Amino acid sequence: PDGSVDLVQAHKVFNTVTFLCAVRYFFEMARVTRPGGRIVFDVMTETCLDPAAVRTWATEGGTGHGSFPAALPRTMCVDLFASLGCSLEAAFTAPLGVASTEVLVFRKAE
Repeated sequence: PDGSVDLVQAHKVFNTVTFLCAVRYFFEMARVTRPGGRIVFDVMTETCLDPAAVRTWATEGGTGHGSFPAALPRTMCVDLFASLGCSLEAAFTAPLGVASTEVLVFRKAE
């Protein structure tokens, strides 16, 4: 039901799906999270894609992983969740293969 979940979390999902698939999940995450609840997930943002990481993914890290990486703009994520009543509470990087993802922690307004 709407507003029924304290914590919605996804780990290493959104770096492998299309933009529209990820955004549809984002809408659903915000819908089910209760006021004051948290939404936590990692995405591969521009923060994670410096030229060295891009070169490594393209030449070494992508073997057998044709969908990696599926990048999403950080600003789009933050702005979209803000429009859904969620504020960015924290962010940090987490390792992923030859690069990293950015973990975003949102809190839904009470």
